[in-house]
Amino acid sequence: WIFIGISGVTNGGKTHLTEYLKQRFPGSVTINQDTFFRSEHDPNHVMVAELNHANWEAMCSIDWDRLLDTINETTNQPPTGEPLFFVEGHIIFNHPKLVQLFRRKYFFTLTEEECYNRRRYRTYDPPDPPGYYDLVVWPMYLKNKEEMERSVKDVIYLDGAGNQEEIHRAVGDEIQKLLVELSYDHCS
Repeated sequence: WIFIGISGVTNGGKTHLTEYLKQRFPGSVTINQDTFFRSEHDPNHVMVAELNHANWEAMCSIDWDRLLDTINETTNQPPTGEPLFFVEGHIIFNHPKLVQLFRRKYFFTLTEEECYNRRRYRTYDPPDPPGYYDLVVWPMYLKNKEEMERSVKDVIYLDGAGNQEEIHRAVGDEIQKLLVELSYDHCS
């Protein structure tokens, strides 16, 4: 299995890229970190007292053991097509064990203004309380990004405000090239 990580800012383009890659590479597997959010009232959440709301941007908001178990269960089976495993999520590069799996690491960025403008049109469950973006989302994005930049090498940054079709095509072409290189290496 070849693991590809797709991470970055909220509303930056992660899901659209992952969907494109899933279609481009038949038989590939995708997993979304959001599927592994803890339940709303899980005691492992860090609560934001001022908002009486969980911090969904914190590492403890994800059930990492369940996510890693799901990856292990899936990769115990042989691939049905391309041996690609796409993992998507806003803090996947901050998990020390998970980040070691990735052959390629893509990270979407946006300006604060663009991020805010996109996020305010999305519906979340549970909904963002007033002030959540300014108090939690953007500061945690900066914190998580800074921690990632200190400890993770070879991250490929993508401008989420750029032309999405061009980004999709470029990333897909790069992964196709990687598959060819690895196939060649495997044969020699």
